[in-house]
Amino acid sequence: MPPEIYTQQLLQFACQREVSDIFFLPKGTETIIKMREMDGLHDYQILDFAFAQGVVNYLKFTADMNISEHRRPQVGARSFYQQQQTVNLRLSSVGDFSNQESLVIRLIYPLKQNAQAEQLEHVATQIMQQTGLILFSGPTGSGKTTSMYYLAKKYAQNKFVLAVEDPVEVIEPDFLQVQVNKRAQMGYADLIRTSLRHRPDILILGEIRDEETARMALRAALSGHLVISTVHSRNKYAVVGRMMELGINQSELESILTCIIYQRLLPQQNNTVKTYQDLLVGEDLRNAIHIPQSNNEDWQLLLQNDLRKGLIDEETYRLYKAG
Repeated sequence: MPPEIYTQQLLQFACQREVSDIFFLPKGTETIIKMREMDGLHDYQILDFAFAQGVVNYLKFTADMNISEHRRPQVGARSFYQQQQTVNLRLSSVGDFSNQESLVIRLIYPLKQNAQAEQLEHVATQIMQQTGLILFSGPTGSGKTTSMYYLAKKYAQNKFVLAVEDPVEVIEPDFLQVQVNKRAQMGYADLIRTSLRHRPDILILGEIRDEETARMALRAALSGHLVISTVHSRNKYAVVGRMMELGINQSELESILTCIIYQRLLPQQNNTVKTYQDLLVGEDLRNAIHIPQSNNEDWQLLLQNDLRKGLIDEETYRLYKAG
């Protein structure tokens, strides 16, 4: 079977099951293909290494990656059309200690209007009318970027939205989207500075990952923009500590921080997936900024409520109760 035909079938299967990631992992003379679904990582198939390398090369070629480079890290992007919708693919490759190349494909599905949680809906109108900083947090694959775009698209009618990402994950024609390109000397902080000159009403930053980016987000929020971004932390309270680690002090946080949303995707009893969001707004947010907290009671109550309703099972509660 030609690599392009195999790739088509592989991606069709993954999209039908709404797989979030596909892994090509070399192991001696074979390559193991794994897929990440809501309930974890599953083995999909074992391929002969030579054939798998042909598939990997085909994927890299279609994602504008260097097929002759098998050691250094590379990233690429392409799309896949499935059932009248476009799924965006983000590819990342790197060679291991023996120069065997692994590849991971992240699948990004179109925005779904019903994918957002009720917790955010009742405050969204209010927070989207303010300037300042809205921060999403949660593990990789928890839908943070999707939520940012959903929020901006739904509540930003007649406003200019500009997004800076590395790379762009969700294609949104109504927004101006710019992407980090180190070869063209377009770094993250440089693009943020340039973006501010475009005078956006809403600025989406893919991730606050270092002190320079945190300072640029602060500057944008203080200058009258609404900034929406993500930051890594274990729960909603830990976001405050993380921002302080990145050089933003308490008084600065109090002046710009509008809302914190900790988010995860959890499997339901009816074989669907629900977005769970734990929010910090208003007086609770101000208290959290000045009095460090680490409890997870609000998140656990959120899950316990759906456990009583029979929407999730005991195993799901046990796995996700820590955040």
